[in-house]
Amino acid sequence: MNRKMILNMAAGACVLLPTTFLRAETNDEPATIRLSHGVLRYDMVTLEDDDGTTTDKTEASGFTTFPSGIEIAAFAKGYAVYAYPVNQGFSVLAGKAIGTNQEAGLSATLNTRNVKDGDETSNNSIGAYYFYSRALSPKVTFEFDINPALIMDSEKSTSGGPTPTTQEADGSGYSLYFDLLGVVPLAKNFEYVFGIDYNYRKVETKVKSGGTSNTEKSTDSGLGLILAKFRYLI
Repeated sequence: MNRKMILNMAAGACVLLPTTFLRAETNDEPATIRLSHGVLRYDMVTLEDDDGTTTDKTEASGFTTFPSGIEIAAFAKGYAVYAYPVNQGFSVLAGKAIGTNQEAGLSATLNTRNVKDGDETSNNSIGAYYFYSRALSPKVTFEFDINPALIMDSEKSTSGGPTPTTQEADGSGYSLYFDLLGVVPLAKNFEYVFGIDYNYRKVETKVKSGGTSNTEKSTDSGLGLILAKFRYLI
């Protein structure tokens, strides 16, 4: 099964699930819409790049106020769709509830950019997710999310000059994200979220340029302390 077929299957599945979600909403109560965004967090990040000759490692940490990225979620009759803004394409999770406190589904990120007579880039991933929640008290709910995914990236660029050189890069790898959260209702339809999250990404890229080729490896990991995050229910 080639990469294009896998991506088409993932895209089709993530389109069909929201369609099923919309059908489930028909002749029933309106869907619940939830908007989430970060306010304050502290991150500890490690970046490691290996081009086959030299290995560069960077470690960084610090606070971020109003970190970029929002989540828009919709729920109806046990179905759920989560969308995340990207530059092109889409990043989405779509799934269904299992009982009263679990949920599982598929995830996909499809982001392709082609410039006419220019560069081509593609950053894609497919995976699955699992969600679990449990009320610890009337005031605090525990949540756990995990999302493993396969990564498929590619890039093609041509440098100018009298003898143009074309460089092609084909990357593959995997990523893992999970979080442990506490959710506290502050008011009607308004929640405060705190906890930790962890993100790991490992990619191996084969680069071809001017008749030569080499393999580059990158490993990124980050542990974040979520000090303040807000959710709004509509």
